[in-house]
Amino acid sequence: GVNVSEGVIYVDHDIHKVSSQQCADHLTKMQPQFPCTVAVAAERAAGDKLAAALDQIGRSRYVESTLFFDGLQVYHVPHIETAVARNFIRAQVRAVYPSVPSETVKVEHDPKLVSVQNICDMFQNYYTHGELPTPQIHIDGADANLYLPLQEDYPENKVSHGEEPSLLKIHANVWL
Repeated sequence: GVNVSEGVIYVDHDIHKVSSQQCADHLTKMQPQFPCTVAVAAERAAGDKLAAALDQIGRSRYVESTLFFDGLQVYHVPHIETAVARNFIRAQVRAVYPSVPSETVKVEHDPKLVSVQNICDMFQNYYTHGELPTPQIHIDGADANLYLPLQEDYPENKVSHGEEPSLLKIHANVWL
């Protein structure tokens, strides 16, 4: 990722194949007028036990994004579930988790097939008579790199008896 205003480039790379310094050297070689230095090396983070444990879990193609619905009520939940089920296939949106207390809806989606902006736009276009509050993107899982683990890598007792997640089931695999 690139942050032009702060002059920062974020490089996602496999530290076992190329080091942070090699990335910086290559970028400097490509654009000598913009010399690069390493601010935070991924190699340092790799020593962290938690980071190492997370690296052992396979990454799925899905991210978790969050939409904010100001004034979300219980009677809105069926509208949300129906709209998603009618407008997206399972490969695009794997699951939705409305939370009335936080006025949010978490969406597990494949950002290569459908962006969180597409999902937000769908809600605005699908319900045009005030059936739902207007959604706002709170967290774009793709931008924040919030990829979800592969379900096959969950211990068996963490997923409800091998059933696949559903748009109409409760989210039971949240890590706090």
